[in-house]
Amino acid sequence: MPERMQYYIELAIAACGFDGSDGNAILGGSVVAIAAGLVIAAFYIGITRSLWPGEQANDHIKRRILLEDAHAD
Repeated sequence: MPERMQYYIELAIAACGFDGSDGNAILGGSVVAIAAGLVIAAFYIGITRSLWPGEQANDHIKRRILLEDAHAD
């Protein structure tokens, strides 16, 4: 199985023109643009979900932890 996966990785690299050939520059640029968009989207979702998780239930673990910390002082 690893040999087959390596074959597909090399095939994708060759198809995108990352092996030094200029034949598919548009495809390579498209792949890089899509990857950059996914990274930006992942960071955006990660940051927004960390700052505003949206969980409103009173019995959620975060509320129990925060209440315990408030009572410990």
